[in-house]
Amino acid sequence: MPKKHREFIETLEELPSVRDHVLQSKNPELIKNYDLAIEAFSDFRSEHIILVTRYYYCDAEEAQCECLSGHDGDWGNSFHGLAFSNKLETTLQH
Repeated sequence: MPKKHREFIETLEELPSVRDHVLQSKNPELIKNYDLAIEAFSDFRSEHIILVTRYYYCDAEEAQCECLSGHDGDWGNSFHGLAFSNKLETTLQH
């Protein structure tokens, strides 16, 4: 990850939690919209994982890629494992 990106993420992690703010507000409309935003972001990450996995593991010339099933690599230490753990983190923090 580029240094500036990493620094940006580190700065965000130091800021107050948006989730905590939303829940403490007890504003039903704000909570509903926050939930919708998290759901949309989770959907985006799911699609992004599929797209990047296809690009990363498959031949770019191949129109129909079967790479998403049956990969025998070490998923725990790979990009794929990292991407799924990040998506799971987003979902669980909701």
